[in-house]
Amino acid sequence: MKYEFPPELRQLVDQHMSTGYYESEDALLASALSSLGSDEDDDLEAIRAGVESFQRGVPGLPLEEAFAKLRARHGIADDV
Repeated sequence: MKYEFPPELRQLVDQHMSTGYYESEDALLASALSSLGSDEDDDLEAIRAGVESFQRGVPGLPLEEAFAKLRARHGIADDV
């Protein structure tokens, strides 16, 4: 089934479809939505593990180091 995407999303869909990995736009969307759910599950599990470590008294990262890692992971400049 063809979907009406805004131009910037259509370009991304076309790029992914051109790899030949996806047999249809439905398959591409199913994969994207599945990954989204998986990422959220991974984030939640990481938060739970961090809380459990904190409750056991395991020292965490200094806040500035944690923020630096988050900025690097998401491509956010240090001066923001």
